[in-house]
Amino acid sequence: MAYSKKTAANPASSLVLGAKELLATAIYSDITLVCGDKQFKAHRSILHPQSSVFRKLFSGNYKEDGQKTIQLDDDPTTFRVLLNFFYTFTYTDNSRPPTEPLSAFTIRIYAIADKYDVPPLRDLAAQKLRSVCQPATNLDDYISAIQTADELTNPKDTTLWEILIPKMIENIGVLLADPRSREVITETLNVSLLGHLARVHPDRCGVRQHQSAASPTQTGGDEDDDQDENGEGGEDGDDSASNSNGPVYGRGGRYLGTGRRLG
Repeated sequence: MAYSKKTAANPASSLVLGAKELLATAIYSDITLVCGDKQFKAHRSILHPQSSVFRKLFSGNYKEDGQKTIQLDDDPTTFRVLLNFFYTFTYTDNSRPPTEPLSAFTIRIYAIADKYDVPPLRDLAAQKLRSVCQPATNLDDYISAIQTADELTNPKDTTLWEILIPKMIENIGVLLADPRSREVITETLNVSLLGHLARVHPDRCGVRQHQSAASPTQTGGDEDDDQDENGEGGEDGDDSASNSNGPVYGRGGRYLGTGRRLG
């Protein structure tokens, strides 16, 4: 690594250059991460401070602690983006398969950043999705985006749907005029999309009005039934359980990892 007057005057820049060299050369690597048929040489000291999930893997709470090779259940193309971010603090999608729609790949980056609890990369992926996903000019890309978001993201996380749903509303004429998008919206994902729409725009869907319509006299008779043996309402108990940090599963029972859980 060559040092210049610029890097000498900016220690942070020098540190980033050094981290890039560690990734490129694998010098001093002390851990090998395996995703499918790909192996990635890495450094615990780089991953540990940036991901609570890797912090747990390296802390002794998991069987992987102390091992020099860890097998991960991740796609190598998205994991490469995650690993690159750990060392360079930049988001690049150079590893995207040529045939995969850009928005779908971006959502997969969001999902893996969420799984490993890396908020900066997750936010960058959301920003990129807002920019590149344009139903009016690339309808196929948008269709793949809503399918991928429905499959991979935590149902309680509305971040991506706050991007996708307004685009759907703005381009509903274009979407309904296309047979494939009409099938996806009205048949394949109809119930799921209605749920996302209700969470993103509760006022437009009448959700809040419906909730406020229930008067104390209408619901009072059920209050005693909702009390558990400790005198606490069953509804509150359900809320605390749903907001826990335990395993969360998405559409089709797919495991979503141990990243953040939005309420």
